[in-house]
Amino acid sequence: MIGIEPTSTALAMAIVNLFSSGENGQFKDANLGGILCFVVDRKVKSRFFRLYDINTSELLFQSELYINFVKNYRALKDKFYCFPLQKTIVAFEFANLHDAMYFKKLVDQFSFSGDPKQIAKDEKKCLGVSSRVSKPNYFAKKEHAGWNPITQTFNLK
Repeated sequence: MIGIEPTSTALAMAIVNLFSSGENGQFKDANLGGILCFVVDRKVKSRFFRLYDINTSELLFQSELYINFVKNYRALKDKFYCFPLQKTIVAFEFANLHDAMYFKKLVDQFSFSGDPKQIAKDEKKCLGVSSRVSKPNYFAKKEHAGWNPITQTFNLK
């Protein structure tokens, strides 16, 4: 079983080989292959590509879908998709065409697009978060927890 966290949902899985761009601009095999998962992580409110080893379920590679990722994720061949990261370009070679096309559809559907500042504002509105937090209406101190250094325990008063 792949180690997907309880706060995450894998929307798709596919068998891939991972490539990265070399110094000459050509892609080289990163010697990483396995199960690529398109994951929506509710805890961090983001989307990820996560590559797991087929035999050990170990996480081999992870990349978050950054803002406007959809503009950079493109097909170089039918089953070969790439996208830039900070210092390199990463590519996935999918084992089958259907999986490659389905992952592209998910990227189109679930990518954050637009102005980063506006996206942050929209996220706050969706979550009901206000930039102004009101003071509590009712507050009552019921107990005090104090540390007792002699017994090395907390005392409740």
